[in-house]
Amino acid sequence: MMNISRRRNNFLLIGILLLIVLVPQWAHANNNFKDVPTTYRGYQDIQWGTSEGLISGFPDGTFRPQVAMTDAQFARVLSRYAYGLPGYWKTEQIYRYLDGTNIQLPGSSRPNVRNQPIPRIVIARAYFALAHPQVQQIPNDRTVIDWMYDVGLTKGKGIHADKYEDFGSNDALTRHQVTAFFRRLSAQRVVRTTGEATHKIAGLSIGDSAERAKQLYGTPNRRVANEQLLHWNVHHSNYRSMFGWSEKDGKIVSLFTSSPSYRSTKGVRIGSTRQEVERALGAPDMYVQGKRASYDMDSMYITYFYDFQQYQRVVGVLIHSKELHNYKSNFYPKSNRALEMAHEHLMFDLVNSTRVEHGLHILKWDQKMANLALRHSTDMSNRSYFSHTSPEGQTFANRLATIGVKPRLALENISTGYIGPIFSHYGLWNSPGHRENIVSTRVPAVGIGVKAGITGIPYYTQNYILY
Repeated sequence: MMNISRRRNNFLLIGILLLIVLVPQWAHANNNFKDVPTTYRGYQDIQWGTSEGLISGFPDGTFRPQVAMTDAQFARVLSRYAYGLPGYWKTEQIYRYLDGTNIQLPGSSRPNVRNQPIPRIVIARAYFALAHPQVQQIPNDRTVIDWMYDVGLTKGKGIHADKYEDFGSNDALTRHQVTAFFRRLSAQRVVRTTGEATHKIAGLSIGDSAERAKQLYGTPNRRVANEQLLHWNVHHSNYRSMFGWSEKDGKIVSLFTSSPSYRSTKGVRIGSTRQEVERALGAPDMYVQGKRASYDMDSMYITYFYDFQQYQRVVGVLIHSKELHNYKSNFYPKSNRALEMAHEHLMFDLVNSTRVEHGLHILKWDQKMANLALRHSTDMSNRSYFSHTSPEGQTFANRLATIGVKPRLALENISTGYIGPIFSHYGLWNSPGHRENIVSTRVPAVGIGVKAGITGIPYYTQNYILY
C-alpha cells in the first residue's frame, strides 16, 4: 500500500507562525500537591502513580498520603493499573468488571464495606491474583504472604520476629503505601503468564464475549462500519479514554485505542518507547518508516502506532483476531458511501481524541467543510491525482471562494493509500505539518470527506476552519 499525506495552510488575512509544544497525555497529570513536598519520603512514588493516571489528588490541591485507602478506592486504582479501565467508570461498574476476574474484593459482595479501609491481606491477595491470572482459587493467606516476601513486594514492618505477624494482615494501608506497592509491582514485573501473553484494551481481549462488552459499556458513542466489513463500537467520555471493539459470531475480533487504556502482560503500554516494545516482544514482523510496527502473534495481529516526533512512543494500538480474512489490513475492501461516511466520522473522533489527550478543546463537525472536503477527495479519486491543487490549478483557497467562504483561518490535510482512518490518522500525526493542523489552538471546527474509487483506495481530506 502506498501511504501519502500532504497539508496546506491558507492564512487568508495574515500569516501567523504557530509554536506548538506537544505534551504527551502521560506527562501532564497535575502532581504538585500542597501536602507532598519534594522532601516527602513518598514523593517519587506519588509522582509515579499520578503520572501513570492510576491515582489523583483532591479538589483542594492535596493528595492526603497518610489517609487510609478504602476498598472502593483500591478497586479503582487496581482496575486502571491492571486492565486499563476508563477513569470515568462508576464504582459499581468497576466491581462488576472485577467480578469477572480472579480478583476478589470484599466490596464486590458487600457494598457496605466499600468506603472502609482495605486490609493489607486483601491487597496482597489481589496482587497475587493479578500476578497469577490462571489461578482461580487464591491459596491460603500464609502462601500469599510468603509470595509477597519472595518477590520483594514487602519486607514486613520490622517489629515482630514472626514474619506472618510482622506482615500486619489486618492493618490498613495509606494512599501513599498502596501507590508504592503498585510502583514496586510494576518495576519488578512480578506478573507471570503461561502461553500467549494477554493484551487488553479497556479491559477487553480478543475472543471475549461481545455480550459481556455490551453489559459493561452499554450503548457506544458511535457505531460505524470498518474496513474489515464489520462495525466499530466506539466508546469515550468527551473523547477521553477512547477505544473501539468489533464483534463476529458473538466474540470480540478487533480492538483499538488512541488512549492509555491498553494493557499487556508483557509490560507494553501507551507511552512505551519502541525500544521498550522490542525488548518485550522482539523484532516486529513488519516495520513501517519508524512510525508503526506489527506483531504476528499466535492468535492475533497487533499494530503499534509510534509518535515519531516524541521519541517513538506508542500512541495507538490496533489488534485483530487472525480469524479475520484481512487481519493484516492488506486489502482494500470494495467501497461504498456508507463505508466512506464511517471513515469520515471515525477520523473525526480520532482527531478529537488526540486533541483531548493533549489538553486541547474538542472540535465541532462543520458540514459545509465536510462537503467541500468530500468534493476534493472525489475529484482526486476520479481523476487519479493527489494534490491540494487540481490539474486546472484550483487551490484550497479557490475552493473556499467558490462556496462563498472567506475564513480568518483555513487548514487542509490530505492523505491517501491508507486502508482505514486509524492508519491515516497516525500517518498524518507523524508529519510535522499535518500535526500542527490537527492540534491547532485556533480552529473551532473541522469537516472531513473520504472517497474511494473503483480501486477501493481511499482519499482523505480534512478541512479545518475559523470563520
